Amino acid sequence: MEGRRVDEIEATEQDLGYKEIKLTFPKKSNDEIRFNNRTKDDLPVSIKGIAEWKVRQDFRQSAYLLGDETQVQAIEYINDEWYNIFWERASNNFSVA
Repeated sequence: MEGRRVDEIEATEQDLGYKEIKLTFPKKSNDEIRFNNRTKDDLPVSIKGIAEWKVRQDFRQSAYLLGDETQVQAIEYINDEWYNIFWERASNNFSVA
């Protein structure tokens, strides 16, 4: 299915100390939602826990990772919850389903 882009609503980083990513998910849709990921490791330890920030040469692909030696998954803190995210080469954005 073709994904769609949605608007992000961000609180100021000064208020929170990190970029807040808020997305509106359609109620009846399996479409992937494309969004702009955070560009730096700015989440406090109390939120990120054991997730590790991985810097990529293309900063847009940098993300928090979670996993072990056999499998690693990119994740993002969206709407105050963790979601698996996927890089889409065609759109040069991360997406979440």
